Amino acid sequence: YAATPGTSSNDPLCLHQPTAITPLVRLFSADCAFTSNCAAMQIGSGYSNTTTWLGQAGMAAGYASTVSRAFQGGGMTDWHLPSILELVQLCRDVWGLAVDNTATTCTGMTGTIRTGFNGDWYASSTEWQSNGAHGLRFSDGIETNRGKSNGTNAVRPVRAFG
Repeated sequence: YAATPGTSSNDPLCLHQPTAITPLVRLFSADCAFTSNCAAMQIGSGYSNTTTWLGQAGMAAGYASTVSRAFQGGGMTDWHLPSILELVQLCRDVWGLAVDNTATTCTGMTGTIRTGFNGDWYASSTEWQSNGAHGLRFSDGIETNRGKSNGTNAVRPVRAFG
């Protein structure tokens, strides 16, 4: 899927996680259930989360974190898998909802999702438990533990800007 990256994160080569993630070690010191407001959830933590995942033994080509970091759209090399709250903001943006850094949900969608996106489950870099990671379904904003071995989550690389 990422053998020939395109120039945009809309590139279909970057939209799906082709293989399962098998956790070998705990990545963070505490479970990050959605109600816990841990650091790995926050806006700005996606890059460090992705870096941590890449340092985990056994992370190889095809994993969501690897695909995100390997993407070089626009010639940039700092693409990463978003944290769950970064993913919430992306969901809000593609539905035309107000982007608000304090928002923790993506609800109230009307109309049509932006071209290049769909209502699938999207992977985040935020660990939920040792065997799971947060995922967000863009069709309705449902957020849950998708499991690290679930190879059906869409992947949308993001990067910091400003």
